[in-house]
Amino acid sequence: MDTDLFLQHLRDLPLEEGRAYIQEHIDELSDQAAIGNLLADEALHLLYTPFLSLKLAEILIFFGEYVHHTLSHALGLKAKGDALMMIGHHQAALDALDAAGEEFKLLGDEGNWARSRISWIVSAAWLGRVEEALQAATQAREVFLRLGENFGACSIDHNTAMIYAQIGRYQEAHQLYECMRDIYPTVTDQNETTIQLYIALAEMNQAIDLGCLGNFEQAYLLQQQALGGLVALEETYLIVNAEENLGDLDYMRGFYGSALRHYYQGCDRLIQSTVDDPLLLANLKLGIANCLVKLNRTQEAYLMSEQAVKAYRQVGISLSTGNALCKHASALIASGRLEEALAVLEEAWTLFSHSGFEHYTSTIRLQKAELLLVMGSTTTAYDTAYSIKKHCEAQGLVAYAVRAGLVMVGALLEMSQKSSVNQEQLIA
Repeated sequence: MDTDLFLQHLRDLPLEEGRAYIQEHIDELSDQAAIGNLLADEALHLLYTPFLSLKLAEILIFFGEYVHHTLSHALGLKAKGDALMMIGHHQAALDALDAAGEEFKLLGDEGNWARSRISWIVSAAWLGRVEEALQAATQAREVFLRLGENFGACSIDHNTAMIYAQIGRYQEAHQLYECMRDIYPTVTDQNETTIQLYIALAEMNQAIDLGCLGNFEQAYLLQQQALGGLVALEETYLIVNAEENLGDLDYMRGFYGSALRHYYQGCDRLIQSTVDDPLLLANLKLGIANCLVKLNRTQEAYLMSEQAVKAYRQVGISLSTGNALCKHASALIASGRLEEALAVLEEAWTLFSHSGFEHYTSTIRLQKAELLLVMGSTTTAYDTAYSIKKHCEAQGLVAYAVRAGLVMVGALLEMSQKSSVNQEQLIA
């Protein structure tokens, strides 16, 4: 059987026709283990085209059921969970990966059980199960090291670093990425394209963390390096992510025109490609809205951020929706809709606090303090900002500490002016 032609047919055919194609050619698929691994490898290769990867995963599940081959069925469930994680359907991803993990355990397959945890820890953390995710990461990493699979251990480390970043432990994430970038070139059980892809991924995410730690110049150079690697690999989904990250870094440095250009370039690439990812598009729209606020195009910003929040609410991911609400609040503030902004921030705080994202609750409190200052609640704004500044300094979060300090200064100036006015009134 020509495996390249076989895979091409399954990539091109709709799901039901793909299943029918499997049935029609079942006599040629007698080596069930080889076919299962072939489809699993292709689904993983296409992970950054997640809907196509999901289709192949469903076909692999069908194949496993049709020929009663448990390993193929389990590999299909794992591939389905990986794709669902990428799309952002985290509870469905956990359900598929838990089912896969149980089947791997029944087969005594430690390696594939550990591989099923790579995406599992991300989905669990994004649903607020952070400690459980980190514990599972430790267990899976131990399995990979015991089996001598350094690439698998790096994959767990990569997603652990992403979790660290989400909870504000940027320095630990940075250290993990440094180690990964040293290890990847020594891996011998993966092809060169895969190694280059994962190096670029590590660079891309490490650059984000460097920006959060205030190392903007280093972050920008590393993000550009990652973008160059991804362009060479023609990884559209990740190229769009890197464009977005460059936009974020420009925005953090106050280069709003340049940031806007990166966000629009990301949108153009996404719309012109075959990648269908409404959440990625929504996130780009939030970036555009932020820039439009800074450029005093407040009505456009409000409409853009409202569209993005609607998309996130439909998916129902607490972390992503909370982040979108924070950015939407900025557009509301710029439009003078302060009470609405306060309500949106309260909604975001509820999502974060109930999901265990302590770092993000601090970010919400900072944004709320900035808003309270604008609304004239200076004492509350000062007290909140003081508490946040101490926390951020202890965590090494330079950018957030500076923002909190600015709120404190603004509050003190307001209180001083009010005191002077009161003294003048008493004298008069």
